[in-house]
Amino acid sequence: MSLAHRAGPGAATTAADVLTGVLADALTAPGGTFTLRAALDGRVDPVRALGALRASGADVLLPFLVAGHPLTPGDAALVRAAVTAFPAPAPGAPEGAAWALRDAALTRALAVLGVPTHDWEGLATHRLTALTETTSLPDPAAWTAWGAEAARLSTLASPPVTGTCRTRFREHAPTLTRGLVHAILRHDHLAAARIARWLALDAAGAPDPLLPAALTHLAALGPHPPRTLFELAVARRLLGGAG
Repeated sequence: MSLAHRAGPGAATTAADVLTGVLADALTAPGGTFTLRAALDGRVDPVRALGALRASGADVLLPFLVAGHPLTPGDAALVRAAVTAFPAPAPGAPEGAAWALRDAALTRALAVLGVPTHDWEGLATHRLTALTETTSLPDPAAWTAWGAEAARLSTLASPPVTGTCRTRFREHAPTLTRGLVHAILRHDHLAAARIARWLALDAAGAPDPLLPAALTHLAALGPHPPRTLFELAVARRLLGGAG
């Protein structure tokens, strides 16, 4: 299966909305069981489901990483099928660096869950070193650009993923907080939730007092689209709440 099978924009959005909705539910619902395959079966065309899984990167593993759901062999196989169906572009492609970062995060998350990926086809070929290389983050002094980049890279804000991005965003948390407030004031709730996710990732039990209040405020501003609800659920889960 190749990228030629990708669904049209409307269908892709629907598949992404379904996926992020079930992921958010898995992060917030207490108890119960969760599998990607059961959650998506019958709700989304299979090819479109694979496209949505691939686009979500390591985010599809967060229910297993932070909410205690066991990763089944069937779900691991589903993620592998998505990677195979929608392979990363060749090194040097315009989006090659972004794919490398995302696939490095996915590889690391799968390794933590006990799934080796050395023989997977479709992953960025330079995935193993991508998170240890210097990334082209903007100058933190340009705080609006800093916040925008944090939002763009939110799929890297996952507990097992380490590297330059995580280190630099942690070191400049006050700048991120400024970006969070700016996004809320601009009514860009998705960007705000994604920035909050970075701030929650390394809060270490002592978050900036603004962060819990900002998350409560954002939640009250709903209804939100599924992607924003998912990012809020991730941020709150990382802070230790149930969503």
